[in-house]
Amino acid sequence: MAAEDQDLIAARAVAPGVSGTSGVESTVSEPYRRRLVGLPLQRSMFADIHRAPALIGLHGVLPDDRLAARLDEDGDLYLDTSDVDRLVSALPARVSPGHVEEMRRTLAAVCARVEAATECAQECASAAGDPEIRTSLSALGDALAALLPFGILSKFVPDALLAALEMRGNMGDPPFPPRSPGAELTRALAALCISCRARGFSPDRLATAWPDVPIEVTRSIGSFCRDHTGFGPLAWEAAGYEDPRYVISILESTLADGDPEALLRRLDGAAQRNGSSGVPDPRTEAGAVRQLLADWLIFLDRETWLVRRAFYRGMLPLLRRLVPDYQRTFAGFVPDDLLFVELGELLATPAGAPPVAERRAKYLADGAYAAKYGITSERLRAVMVTA
Repeated sequence: MAAEDQDLIAARAVAPGVSGTSGVESTVSEPYRRRLVGLPLQRSMFADIHRAPALIGLHGVLPDDRLAARLDEDGDLYLDTSDVDRLVSALPARVSPGHVEEMRRTLAAVCARVEAATECAQECASAAGDPEIRTSLSALGDALAALLPFGILSKFVPDALLAALEMRGNMGDPPFPPRSPGAELTRALAALCISCRARGFSPDRLATAWPDVPIEVTRSIGSFCRDHTGFGPLAWEAAGYEDPRYVISILESTLADGDPEALLRRLDGAAQRNGSSGVPDPRTEAGAVRQLLADWLIFLDRETWLVRRAFYRGMLPLLRRLVPDYQRTFAGFVPDDLLFVELGELLATPAGAPPVAERRAKYLADGAYAAKYGITSERLRAVMVTA
């Protein structure tokens, strides 16, 4: 079950009021994805997605090495697919051992940077004072902004790498990982289902009884949620695997009438098949490309997990520490108002009140987005108050 999507940044993730737009002009009039994300805080992390080509060494393919990609104030993603076509055409011919190794290092570095900044933020939130809180928030925001261009790249880089292998006469199956992050999530869900059933709680009974269940069941589900926080929709405010009710709904929809033991056996068989081709030999050019492709296939499963986990495990604890400061400064300020403050605004000591009321009203007026993700005012409050 897959999750739903060096010096990489020299400046702040985004200045106040930018709302994630990059300034890249494009003739594209229709969004590539409508309402990709809705919250101003999350949108403000997308300011640098136009830098994607330079991050994988595709210099000179597009004017100024800038991909026509941007996220507008409605959360719509605009992406010029003709730019993408040019990048896909250029990449296979440019692949070389040095280029492949640099791409591998860069991808690994941005992922590691987010994970490290997430853990640092979590630690900082427990004891640090106001300056350290904002410093940690800045570091995490920069790390996320550095990662998000790779989410754009993931739309086409794996296909381009397959084309590079084809050019080199290497036509084997894609190097799917033996145990992908999504497969491991499914495995953990099956194990949770088995554990709860052993205590007399099928998925259907869990859905009906929760939270009135034995303490052992509560602990099992709570442990699962802590371990798998990060899986779920890209939209931060939508419920995901950090939420027990969401997890139970997944159990009910996928395993209520299923056999979790049989599912585990199938997963083991798939892992054996995926691992049967062995590890690509990076000493050959084709082997190096296959290894890079394997890295990208894992990233496809991890990209949303990295971003969402950073929010729940790192950013939210920091935001909660800032709430009293905002409430002392602005009358009537409530905790979930911080979800409507952009990153650049958060990093400065609050002076003028950010226009959270207007942003909230516009956000809640988008009925289609709210319906898609189950967003209500109660859900927004829950995001900020639930540890």
